[in-house]
Amino acid sequence: MITYLLKFVTCSGLLLIVYHLLLKNKAMYRFNRLYLLAAFVFSLVVPFITIEQHATFVPAVITAKQEIMVLQDVIMPIAAPQPATSVNDAPAISAASMVSIAYALITGLMLFRFAKNLYGIRKTILNNTNVAYKNQRLVLTPEKLTPHTFFNYIFLNEVDYRSGKIAVSILKHELAHARQIHSADVVFMELVQVFCWFNPFVMLYRRAIQFNHEFLADEAVLCNNPDVRAYQYLLLDSLGNTGSQTITSQFNYSLTKKRLIMMTKKTSALTAVLSSLAIFTIMGAAFMLFCNMVTTGNEPTQKAGKLSNVVIYKGGDTLQPVKWPPLIAPDYPQYPHSKEGVAQTAVDEYTGIVNKYLTDLNGHKPSQIRVTPADRARMIEIFKHMSIAQQKQQHIGFMLPPPPLPMSKVTQAELDAFKDPKKFGVWLNDKHINNSDLAKYKPADFMQLFVSRLTPHAINYKYYHYQVDLMTTDHYATYLKQTLAERNQSRMYTRSGPLSF
Repeated sequence: MITYLLKFVTCSGLLLIVYHLLLKNKAMYRFNRLYLLAAFVFSLVVPFITIEQHATFVPAVITAKQEIMVLQDVIMPIAAPQPATSVNDAPAISAASMVSIAYALITGLMLFRFAKNLYGIRKTILNNTNVAYKNQRLVLTPEKLTPHTFFNYIFLNEVDYRSGKIAVSILKHELAHARQIHSADVVFMELVQVFCWFNPFVMLYRRAIQFNHEFLADEAVLCNNPDVRAYQYLLLDSLGNTGSQTITSQFNYSLTKKRLIMMTKKTSALTAVLSSLAIFTIMGAAFMLFCNMVTTGNEPTQKAGKLSNVVIYKGGDTLQPVKWPPLIAPDYPQYPHSKEGVAQTAVDEYTGIVNKYLTDLNGHKPSQIRVTPADRARMIEIFKHMSIAQQKQQHIGFMLPPPPLPMSKVTQAELDAFKDPKKFGVWLNDKHINNSDLAKYKPADFMQLFVSRLTPHAINYKYYHYQVDLMTTDHYATYLKQTLAERNQSRMYTRSGPLSF
């Protein structure tokens, strides 16, 4: 969620900057109106979009970093021990819960304010005289106010209207607001502000949209009225009145200077076309920058226990898991080798290095010794030129890490089952969490699920019998990138016991 919010705010800010640089001072108001609305909706939606990139990975012989692994009954990936987390250690109210409560309170207050404004407009319409005027409605009020519009309702001072003090150009201006449905844009941005108040750019979008509405209405007035100066003086005279609803199209002081300037602006067709092309190019680049890119490839899949093989049935009011997966043997890639193998002298040299470290090949306890970097490098050089048969005869050998775990979906039934702490130990993004924390997530939050069965000799077997490893979308992308970067790094194993690094 944090990643989405950062992308949303950053994208909306970037596209607003583009508007100010390329469009703000150009007389292409209809395009500007469409761009401002589309840019904000684009910023809301694009972080949800996921694009899969298919890549083909070619193995290469690279010896960069060596690690020691144990090859006993089954090959198991080594993971650092994770400290157990007690359920009682969890805070009574988490930080996420406090943030959610604060968001709900502020959103509720702003929604109340929005509803109150709408009620005020409705009350004004119902309690005052309504007059039909060119398919719109004039609402005549006793208050001294600036003419303003809300959808097809135009609010005017009754005395000024009946005495003919409201100029025809002012009425045309308000009619343009009504006919072009500018209030729909304003209401939309008001609702966006209610739910996205944390985005600092919302107010700037709202202001830019309302400025553009005034330019559009002025354009509609002046299209058949060549006397621009007379209309400008009329606007200046109209600034004496004050008062209007907060979510209506209206005159105000801050707009006047800009409106007077934009009335005389002209934009050539070539400039408009070039600006539009630049905007579409930037939108395309923003799409690629802020959407979620996921790389998939043709690497071998992991032979892992999958919860898709788990039978879950409903007994009473609880979901009970049955037939959990067995111990896991990853499908490791074939280590580099040669067909003819190495000479016996090379095998003897390799064995001599091994014998320096393995003093008790038949012992059940590991030898607590270190393999020097020079010996390790020489062993790799010989081992990768051995034949497969020669490699299998060695007590210490090397392997490549398994391919990345493939993407897998999680169902709500599985999440509910994992909440049982007596059966499952849950790790989220490589960190042990309380089973109850899963209530904060939904299936769509996860990109990978891995379930393994503990042996009776495992330290945590007395607490639970299955370890669940979940990865969120962002964490899986990082894991995939790191795993692919390390796919050619050698790992050392021994068939008699683990060696220290």
